[in-house]
Amino acid sequence: MKRILRVFARKTNLTPVDDLAFYDVPGLFVPEHDEVHIVVTFTWDIERGKWLRDCWQDVTDKPVKIGGVAFDDPCTGDFVPGLYLKHGVTVTSRGCINNCAFCFVPKREGRLREIENFAVGNIIQDNNFLACSKAHKRRVYDMLKTQKQVSFRGGLESEFLTDWDVEEMRNLRIFDLWLACDSKPRIKPFLKACEKLVKAGFSQNKIRCYALIGDDMSENEERLQTIFWAGALPFAQLYQPREWKEYPREWRQYQRQWTRPAAMKAHMKNLKPPV
Repeated sequence: MKRILRVFARKTNLTPVDDLAFYDVPGLFVPEHDEVHIVVTFTWDIERGKWLRDCWQDVTDKPVKIGGVAFDDPCTGDFVPGLYLKHGVTVTSRGCINNCAFCFVPKREGRLREIENFAVGNIIQDNNFLACSKAHKRRVYDMLKTQKQVSFRGGLESEFLTDWDVEEMRNLRIFDLWLACDSKPRIKPFLKACEKLVKAGFSQNKIRCYALIGDDMSENEERLQTIFWAGALPFAQLYQPREWKEYPREWRQYQRQWTRPAAMKAHMKNLKPPV
């Protein structure tokens, strides 16, 4: 088996932390390896990725490759646990049935396809898990029954959340469930899905919701409050196009408030839910 050094242009809570994972230029000691892979997830890190490639090429005579979703990697190969995502994260399907204007997944990965021999893990990072067939989801739910701190981090599409799915999730040791509500038209389906989860007994600390912001603070505030009052904790994300957009301090502070549970609960403490 090849020893692959992976060099990540940016560290996140999903990137690996093993001895062959790096996030910067080479140090004094470079482990034995067969290849070096420079991994770039975000398009605005492409130049840093190219710089890291040049730095690592200076210290090795082995192949140095650069890639990742920032380069529209089609993700056609098998998912290898722990290689580009930390251990515990698994992908059971690729692609998506939707074609959202702000999403690069359809271009990169194409239409939805299920992975037959998916890896065991407690964090599901599929782009659209709920759009998979019932037979596939059955196999994934059965696998997850053996796991602790189960997390659906890839996001659950509200329209596809059935009573059957909710019942299956009730039988898992759930850490968190992530929905999405990225625009005003998405509020209605989100509310229906969130209501199902709340009725099933999931607390607000377990129901999270991605929410794109950065265009209209008034609309964003109304949507974020709606998510909160519905029984979920929002996670605000400033929209980023392919080229990095630098938001003013006001927006960055606003986003921070709506990503930290303690801050948003303090913000909402003296507000009353709409009638």
